[in-house]
Amino acid sequence: MSKLLDNTTEYYCQIARFRFLLAKLLKSILFGIILLAVLTGFHNAQDQKVENVEMNNLPFVSNKTKHALEAIKDSRILFGHQSVGNNILTGVQSLAENTGVDIKIEKFSGKLQSKQNVFAHSMLGKNTDPKSKIDDFASQIRGLGEFKPQIAFMKLCYVDFTADSNIKELFTYH
Repeated sequence: MSKLLDNTTEYYCQIARFRFLLAKLLKSILFGIILLAVLTGFHNAQDQKVENVEMNNLPFVSNKTKHALEAIKDSRILFGHQSVGNNILTGVQSLAENTGVDIKIEKFSGKLQSKQNVFAHSMLGKNTDPKSKIDDFASQIRGLGEFKPQIAFMKLCYVDFTADSNIKELFTYH
């Protein structure tokens, strides 16, 4: 019983460490998205020309943000998402370009040819069906081939949940 408890404790410690690292990464991504929204005045960039701003000269872009982008650049990441995930990737790419960090973002379509550092992403399942996203992500993880991500995560969307959603069941399913 003691060994089972030790294994269980270690498992939950690993989960906690992973969640902490993932939270830091997502915080940096979210900061980038918010920063882009502020810089563009919350306008749709497709409907108007947005003046290119050199972010290195702006006083509110911290070194922590640049270091976070460098960490993303120097990692192998797999990000599973649906529609809003594209907005996150656009924000990360724009922030990276404007800070001079060259992040390689590549669509994952089964197998990656590259063993290099990359922020790979793929569309998962169907919006309003979170189990389809979880199933797709699990399938992708099992079929990675030679690509060994240091971080692999997926994002569910607010439309995947309703007042009738059984969160506990979904968490167990995950």
